[in-house]
Amino acid sequence: MSMRFSLGQTQSQQQKQILTQRMIQAQELLQLPIQQLEQRIDAEMETNPLLEIDDGSADLESEPSETDDSPQSESDESSPGEDRREENTEDASGWEEDFRLVDEFAETYSGTIDEDPVRSQNWLEEAAQRHQDLIDNIASGGETLEEHLLDQLPWFDLSDRQKNACETIIGNIDPDGLLKVPLEELWGENADEAEKEVWKKALETVRSMDPPGVGARSVAEALLLQVTDETPHREMVRLLLERHYDDILHNRIPLIIRETGYTKEEIEEGIREIRKLNPHPGSDFNVETSPAVVPDLIVYKGEDGRWDVDINDGNQIRLGINSEYKSMLKNKETDSETKEYLRKNIGRAQWFIEALRQRKLTLLRVGQAIVQRQNSFFEDGPESLRPLKMQQIADELGIDISTVSRACSDKWLEAPTGLYSLKSFFSGAVKSDSDELSASSVKNRIKEMIDGEDKKNPLSDEEIAARLKARGADISRRTVAKYRDELKIPSSRQRKDWL
Repeated sequence: MSMRFSLGQTQSQQQKQILTQRMIQAQELLQLPIQQLEQRIDAEMETNPLLEIDDGSADLESEPSETDDSPQSESDESSPGEDRREENTEDASGWEEDFRLVDEFAETYSGTIDEDPVRSQNWLEEAAQRHQDLIDNIASGGETLEEHLLDQLPWFDLSDRQKNACETIIGNIDPDGLLKVPLEELWGENADEAEKEVWKKALETVRSMDPPGVGARSVAEALLLQVTDETPHREMVRLLLERHYDDILHNRIPLIIRETGYTKEEIEEGIREIRKLNPHPGSDFNVETSPAVVPDLIVYKGEDGRWDVDINDGNQIRLGINSEYKSMLKNKETDSETKEYLRKNIGRAQWFIEALRQRKLTLLRVGQAIVQRQNSFFEDGPESLRPLKMQQIADELGIDISTVSRACSDKWLEAPTGLYSLKSFFSGAVKSDSDELSASSVKNRIKEMIDGEDKKNPLSDEEIAARLKARGADISRRTVAKYRDELKIPSSRQRKDWL
């Protein structure tokens, strides 16, 4: 059997998965949380002068009436600098079906999408209070630890070399106030003994600054630097920090008693004094301003007694197309080059407005499906969270699972009991005698058991597993240990109160 290879032209039929520009844009916008969405809208308005904030008077759906000068449809024209169609590894047909279902949902949805819903005065006052609470809880920026330390340098009588060394040391102190970089690395390989003394003196200077403990190489050393002659039981406290800090962390109290000769009561006094010290001396200066969480959806109780969800329209920006530019496109006196520019940007603006609409409707559909399945959570609390997978929501809504994932990414839901990320409502299932339990509800049960345990005799993982089984949740000791680690709860030995 022989095989021949030749060069030549052949025809073949292949299936390619492609996404239109409209789909790509909708995917990108769907995944953005509100803060980033606002930035994206600002960027789009900067690059497209035809877009403007709609005050309600603009007709978002209207287009120039003259056939010859009307913007081309999506199938005929792409936005400037971008290809009309792009290859993508996702299933385009699935996304097209998603868009069709969203459009059908918009026709039957009883709420409002492009207009503000009618809200009661109480609802508006509560929303205003929630907004003010978010603002009040945003941390404000202040003096950094580095700035605080550098401001103290003039207090000391330092040579230029010592001052430069202090500045370098301060620049290498981490946000917790610790100097993790070895001093040998800072003074370099070619430093002579005199130069090394300069650096050692500089480190002593920094360590004498406020806050106490700054410049230490470890947490134990930071605590040790804070022990003064006025510290009660100072000799014992120093001994505990120098030789038994790790034993304290791992709750090895009997070992400390045996090796130090101190009584349990004396060690208890020493540990009590250590707890008064600050293990992270730079923490007071490590306050970062975090953006307030803004919910995309709001949960409320309907007249039928069931929980429902609506779009948080107070945070939605509505866009329109500048009417003057649309008039210019219809004007026969407008030159062809200007008309071409207007066509492209009007088409691009229409795509962007439609993508925002798709985002809003998709979020609403996904949010409603989640809330309907998790009604018991809002009624009875986290203990009643039911097992739920994204695929279940995707199947119920007839959309792709990637759409659900994007809709839930960095999105928040506001309920009377607090703010929740949409992804927190998805949890695996655990075997139960009566019904399926979510992994999250089992974790809550474990935390409740440990919070209520006798710290003199804490529950082992095996005992917790046995108690869970008695309450209908059949999980192994290993799974208990896994969930406990995820909750950042130490082992029973570390939780035991020896004192």
